[in-house]
Amino acid sequence: MIIQPDNIEHLMMYGSSNEWLPLAGADAYASKFQSDPAQRRQLFLSAARSLVEAGYLHVGSLEHSDADDRGLGWARWSGSTDEHFRYLNDLCSIGDEYTGWVWACWFDLTETGQEILDGLPEPDDRFFE
Repeated sequence: MIIQPDNIEHLMMYGSSNEWLPLAGADAYASKFQSDPAQRRQLFLSAARSLVEAGYLHVGSLEHSDADDRGLGWARWSGSTDEHFRYLNDLCSIGDEYTGWVWACWFDLTETGQEILDGLPEPDDRFFE
């Protein structure tokens, strides 16, 4: 998979490089390309699936890192990519009726993804205004 500078995939990889990227962040990046909420969610889910299948991102969630519930750590989801994205599609299709979907999943950049990202320029400042 070839990542072009300043596209949704580039932004999602960039966002994932600083710890993890929540669905809310992916949605915010997609809003730079698509204003309709349903089409925006489809855009970032499609981009995320492509990045996961290319081995550039992992899908997971934040979980308590110890028995005392102090702090959160990222945990990769088990199961298949198909299972992950069926769940995410269902969750995102609820839309604005349930706002918790924006924190239901977090993306983590893989080592391979970091290598690809290192070869790209920083995203344009217009994406962060």
